[in-house]
Amino acid sequence: MADKAGKIIALVQLLLIVSLGLFSVIRLPKWNPIDEGAHFDYIQTVAQEKRMPVLGLDFSSQEFLQIKNGDYPNPYTGNLESEGLGKYAYEAFQPPLYYLLAAPAYFVGNNLPAKISALRIGTFLIYLAAVGLSIKFINQVYPKNIWARVWALNYFLWPGMVIRNSVISNASLEMFMALGFVYLIWQTESQDKPRLQLKLAVVLAMGILTKFTLIYLAVIWGAVLFRNLRAGKIKFRRVVLLIGLTGGLMAGWMGFNYKHYGSLTANKQALAMQQPFVNPQNIKTEFRQVPQLIIKSMETLIWPEEWRMHLTTNKSIAGINIMFLMAMVIAPLMVTQKKSLIWVAPVLLGLATQTISAVIYDWPLNLGRYLYSGIPTLAIVMGRYCKTRVARISGVVLLGGNLILWMMLLRWYYFNPLFISYF
Repeated sequence: MADKAGKIIALVQLLLIVSLGLFSVIRLPKWNPIDEGAHFDYIQTVAQEKRMPVLGLDFSSQEFLQIKNGDYPNPYTGNLESEGLGKYAYEAFQPPLYYLLAAPAYFVGNNLPAKISALRIGTFLIYLAAVGLSIKFINQVYPKNIWARVWALNYFLWPGMVIRNSVISNASLEMFMALGFVYLIWQTESQDKPRLQLKLAVVLAMGILTKFTLIYLAVIWGAVLFRNLRAGKIKFRRVVLLIGLTGGLMAGWMGFNYKHYGSLTANKQALAMQQPFVNPQNIKTEFRQVPQLIIKSMETLIWPEEWRMHLTTNKSIAGINIMFLMAMVIAPLMVTQKKSLIWVAPVLLGLATQTISAVIYDWPLNLGRYLYSGIPTLAIVMGRYCKTRVARISGVVLLGGNLILWMMLLRWYYFNPLFISYF
């Protein structure tokens, strides 16, 4: 009986993810505040000019500025110099894989709104692919535990997660690559096949070519290779070849960066460009602020960053946020087997990376959305503890929390005639 109820709940969750995601594709403003226009700029350059944009040399397109300034379909009437960071193609430092894959969708439709919708749908389909891979993963790890699926889908139903992956950005592909990498790592635990190591090398390269922040996956891969090397499961020569393959796949992008920026990535140049706008007062971040940075990341996980500024005093949102965070904190504490550390490593390493970067570069943007790529594996590990009645009830309670958040969001924004004025 409980399993039948779990199947029904999981189906409802999937229907909610699909319907709310598609509704977000249609209803969210163009441009959505979190860099959507800049990501579109990158795709437009790839699609129209058959090249990657160059940071500092390429400026925002007229199409981006027309919509940003409210002029579309008429010509841009603003002053480019007054756009601040928005006058630049400031996402040009990003690796190219997502933008190359998205470029064909740019040619769908005869007008700009249709192109934006096509690109959003493409991004959301990648998100659904990540959801599908998670379900496949869960079914293999917990073949008889339907409630593990319910727990995991609760995380994919977060308003912040759905909205971030319903607009134009490389976030959904980043998540898919991180999840695929951990899936392959898990397979290597039970299948000692050289082909899997080859796939890992390729997926690692593709992940870094999607978003450089996935460089932390190299730490996980390095640990696995070192363990297998010590156990005699892999020869040193093969390790060198695998590392060479990963580097070779990234060589074109790194060569482009070295040609234009004099370094293997453009991260340093991107920091220099964005620092005056992100941290205009040049406030220093110290190591004693690390706990505050971590708390800030946790606070911004569940609710969409765009609307958090309007709802910081709402007690319902704060309570539901704490409820989810308690579940997330409990998960790593319950992991007792060394093999299980792989499940929580993406979130922990991602959090550590952005926190250290905030301190080193005085970058005050520790945000929960930067951890989304590691959330699916953390959600999957919770399935291990979903066999009890208490765990099943908790899964239903978390679903109820999600529904409350979505009802607030729909009432206050999506169905609000003043929706656009909030931006």
